[in-house]
Amino acid sequence: YLLANASVTNGNDRSKAGKKMKSMVEAQQEQRERMRQLKRAMVEHDMLGDFIRLVDYMAAEHLFKNCVMTIRMLLELLKRQEKLITFQITISFAGDALAFIP
Repeated sequence: YLLANASVTNGNDRSKAGKKMKSMVEAQQEQRERMRQLKRAMVEHDMLGDFIRLVDYMAAEHLFKNCVMTIRMLLELLKRQEKLITFQITISFAGDALAFIP
């Protein structure tokens, strides 16, 4: 990609006549800078998967900690209750749907 776009134009090109002509040194420096930027973009592209995996692990860990904390709070609340509390949950399968009735 970069080599195809890195060609240096000569002074005979009429479509780019309005642009200021660059010296060969400037054109080579510009090409090196583009190559450096392309290499950096490729390295960052390779690191993107690891970054997404890290964010996923952090989100899953936070969700797990929240669930544990909520269950502990519910347990403490139930321990403080003097009368017995029961939960009833009904799950029924009807055709292609699943009915959940807490």
